[in-house]
Amino acid sequence: MNEEKKEVIFFVFLALLVLIILVEGTVLIIQYNKIDLLNKDLIDQQIYLDLKSNDLDVKIVDLTSAVNTLNKIVDENQELIREELGLVKTESFKKIGEVQQAVSKSSDSTQLIQDVLPAVVSIKTNTGVGSGVIIHPDGYIITNYHVVKNALSASVTTYDKTEYSLTVISSDANTDLAILEIKSNKKFPFLEFTEEISVGERVIAVGNPGGLGFSATEGIISATERPGPNGVLYIQSDVPINPGNSGGPLINKASKILGINTLKVKGFEGVGFAVHARIVKEFIEKTLKNK
Repeated sequence: MNEEKKEVIFFVFLALLVLIILVEGTVLIIQYNKIDLLNKDLIDQQIYLDLKSNDLDVKIVDLTSAVNTLNKIVDENQELIREELGLVKTESFKKIGEVQQAVSKSSDSTQLIQDVLPAVVSIKTNTGVGSGVIIHPDGYIITNYHVVKNALSASVTTYDKTEYSLTVISSDANTDLAILEIKSNKKFPFLEFTEEISVGERVIAVGNPGGLGFSATEGIISATERPGPNGVLYIQSDVPINPGNSGGPLINKASKILGINTLKVKGFEGVGFAVHARIVKEFIEKTLKNK
């Protein structure tokens, strides 16, 4: 009996041992499979990361290329902008120069007119109004003959608004000139003549257009010796000659008289004529040498 019990116990122990071995083996196999799966996952993750890394490398290269291209475009645009700014700057300086020149001319003209106006007079007759300019300190005035033609009475108003009576000393219908004398013992400001005239020269016509008061109009000489049908020499300019402006002086930038404004061509704007200074001087000298 004891032997049989020992055998049973032995076989039970052996069975338990086999069962334990089987269980441990199964656990080990399961753990190994888990480790294998983890290894595969790690390998897959590494492959994924490698692919992502390669993809990022490619994108970095592409981005670097794009940045380089953009930098090149920016550099080119900056150069173009600098060139455009240079042109704009040049044009701006040019415009500023033109404006400064215009302002300078305007300032010069303003001073010129202020210097000339005291010698310019307004002539009023019973038939109309006109202009004249004092050419001698004793009050001798040169004007157009048609301003005083057929006048029964005449007076002159100087720039300071003083009115004087006057006398017609001499007149000539052919040249359309007349010399008047202010009846006063006062010494008057006067202007002198010049025969130095150039095409393109800037000039100013001063007078009393329409009898509305003293005014000045600027223009340019178109011709210096334009012969008229009466054999008289005229200066042609684009200064408009209006009613009441006749007889006033055409002056240059040196405040010298180039001619006496006398007429305009009907139907043509910007075409005015003044009797040439040479003709005016000859008439004045001929008249005053006997005074």
